[in-house]
Amino acid sequence: MVRADAFAYYDVTLAMYGEKYPAIQMSEDIWKFLRIGTITLFSHDEQYYAMANGSCEWEQEHGLEIDVNEFNQVLYVGSFISNGFHENPENPSTYNYVKSGA
Repeated sequence: MVRADAFAYYDVTLAMYGEKYPAIQMSEDIWKFLRIGTITLFSHDEQYYAMANGSCEWEQEHGLEIDVNEFNQVLYVGSFISNGFHENPENPSTYNYVKSGA
């Protein structure tokens, strides 16, 4: 699931900026173009979450953030916003996301 969401983020970002590089043909190849730097685990209202952030070749300025809940549901894939849903996991920032909500 994360792979497909990361590929969707790539696709939307390139379309938004009119870019053509890097040319990733299949979602299976997405891992070659991103690097996870840190993973943060936290809880909110007795639920647990993981926030992974790092860099990706198609969005070097804003990077990458992937947030999942304890059930391995992807809540957010997009630019690094660093809120980690600490304030309200049910209402994440809508700043350039591909997927939010479970």
